Amino acid sequence: MKRSLLFLLGASLLLSCAKNSTYPAGYCFKREVNIIDTAGYYNIAIFTRFPDTYSKDYLNVIVDIVVPEGGRYADTLKLPVHFGNSANEWVYAGRWRDIKWSYRGGIKFSIPGIWKFYVRQIAEVEDGTRTGEIGFIIEKDGKR
Repeated sequence: MKRSLLFLLGASLLLSCAKNSTYPAGYCFKREVNIIDTAGYYNIAIFTRFPDTYSKDYLNVIVDIVVPEGGRYADTLKLPVHFGNSANEWVYAGRWRDIKWSYRGGIKFSIPGIWKFYVRQIAEVEDGTRTGEIGFIIEKDGKR
């Protein structure tokens, strides 16, 4: 019984990892973060998982940040997709290539509350270019 349960669990994990799901240009990812510590420093990174067939040199995105009081800030970014470039961190894993870019480092959030982060891929020409996962990594800066 125990062996069959482990087998089923392992098989379901393998099957879930075998999917090659991608998101089209225009897909919007949202992350909400409840900021309590406004005295601490934080680092924000953008990460993306690309299929190994991704051939573009850049990933064009729009980042929107909505502060707890409702104000909105936006950035349009052209992120380099050069695997092996020291300007970003990357990992090649079979059908996927993961890249992480530093977006903002050593920042303080001005007010406590729910901060909303959005990122969406934009294409200069609608070409069906797709990425895998896209999102944010928000961590306290332990160096300060």
